[in-house]
Amino acid sequence: MANSCDRIVLIPSNLPVRYIVFFISGPINASDFECILCSQCLLDPVTTTCGHTFCRSCLARVLDHGLSCPLCMDVLRATDLNRKTTQVLVNALQVLLPEVYKKCTAASRTEISFSEENSQVPVFVCTNAFPGVACPLFVYEPRYRLLTRRCLQSNNKKFAMAVNTKSNSSCGNVEKFASYGTILEVRDAVYMSDGTSILSTVGLERFRVVNRGEKDGYDTAEIQYIRDMTIPSDKLQAVLLLHTHVRTKAVSWLQSLNPIVFKEIERSLGPMPEVEENWTRLPDGPRWIWWLVPILPLSSQLQLGFLSSVSIEKRLRAVEKLLDHLTDRNRMVISDSAVKCVTTTITTPTTSTTTTTANHSCHFFERESRENTASAIDVL
Repeated sequence: MANSCDRIVLIPSNLPVRYIVFFISGPINASDFECILCSQCLLDPVTTTCGHTFCRSCLARVLDHGLSCPLCMDVLRATDLNRKTTQVLVNALQVLLPEVYKKCTAASRTEISFSEENSQVPVFVCTNAFPGVACPLFVYEPRYRLLTRRCLQSNNKKFAMAVNTKSNSSCGNVEKFASYGTILEVRDAVYMSDGTSILSTVGLERFRVVNRGEKDGYDTAEIQYIRDMTIPSDKLQAVLLLHTHVRTKAVSWLQSLNPIVFKEIERSLGPMPEVEENWTRLPDGPRWIWWLVPILPLSSQLQLGFLSSVSIEKRLRAVEKLLDHLTDRNRMVISDSAVKCVTTTITTPTTSTTTTTANHSCHFFERESRENTASAIDVL
């Protein structure tokens, strides 16, 4: 075979032998080192158990959609993505086509740099998140696997979170996601054997959507960050007193919750944050309010009212009204329970009538509470 080849090339190897001998017949061009999936030069090549080689990023996209080789349909595993780089191919490319290798790696670095500097941020369309509040996520959709993988590969490890509004026909919104949301930062990621992952994220800043876009199946947006208005000096003292008053009510309401429920809240969101010394100057105000919002019985649209608000005072007054309604409802439920206990000692016909009246009273109060809860957000 050596007699019929044009040349012999020694390629550095990471195997026990120092070099691998390549017997080359005919010209070598870039297509000999192309990934079958992206038709580009193999970057960080990975060879699967079935013997096929792909770019690591291309293999990741394949595994997002299914665990089978795109060429032979042999069964793959999510852990195949963690296989070592096929270094002999990298070395061969560097020796045989050095200019092509430099061009491909430079283009890859440029793409990563452009993605990080681009004004369009990736948007995870799921739920409302809030500044300073933990937001654990289970990622299983292919598009969001790609989004989170790119996020983890970036320097800032951030993406935008916005609630899905397309399914909410009652608000008449034709957009896929809300115009307000929160930037999340990934603090930890745990990958499952099937390729899904669990992300530990925390909210950083609120934003307003300026323009919408799409990239490789997931949404993107150009955003503008939201900051609270400065509290006027003539209102500062009143806002300080209001803050103390509302926090006291919030603590009292939390203490009235079932201990099991309260323990689950702390397990998911952590303990209620302490009051910051400089909370009047923070861009999102005191963090404990945002910690409380996902606990309160608010619809997604009402939560968006909080996210879009730039007035600390208005948010405090809205929370106060909500807490007052919840406290009144608890008292009504206790009162109804007492009425039911008393009526059980009376004759059956009377009991039936009185219980029905009590139930109607309870239903009326719950309906009134929902209406009052909605009206409480009007102050925002």
